[in-house]
Amino acid sequence: MANARWVSWRIMGYMKDHIKCKPSTIMNRMKRKHGVTISYWTAWHARHMCLREIFGSYEKSYRQVPELCRQILLENPGSIAKWSKDIVHHQFEGLFVMFVMEDEKLLMETLYLRQQLAKNWSKKGLMERAEGRLSGHRDNVRFFNCYPSTENVWLVENDRDRRQ
Repeated sequence: MANARWVSWRIMGYMKDHIKCKPSTIMNRMKRKHGVTISYWTAWHARHMCLREIFGSYEKSYRQVPELCRQILLENPGSIAKWSKDIVHHQFEGLFVMFVMEDEKLLMETLYLRQQLAKNWSKKGLMERAEGRLSGHRDNVRFFNCYPSTENVWLVENDRDRRQ
């Protein structure tokens, strides 16, 4: 029986093209391509090894969160980027990023790049306003959920220009 490391070497190219590949697919592929029967857990571990090689480890990603926040604040003055961790176990708890956009045109360009229908949603008033409590920013920032799906993808628009 093959081990997970050997399987991961054999499927790495396939995994790069099929990130959402399931362990059962890996099992079938190994049987078909290499004539090797592997267990579900071997396939699962091989998949995990490939994903770690492709995307990096979770631990490394979490260690980069403070630098990500610093870069966001550096490149987007007026924005908010906060992260939190459990003070006892030092485990990552969450990340909140709010981009303040200075004009509506920039917001529309961003929306258009992310989702072509978003421009029409804005004109039809389909974007929802989220009430947030952000210490001095509540009156001049709008949050928009731009995707009518279960994902919470929010973009922010600076509201100061609208009121002038």
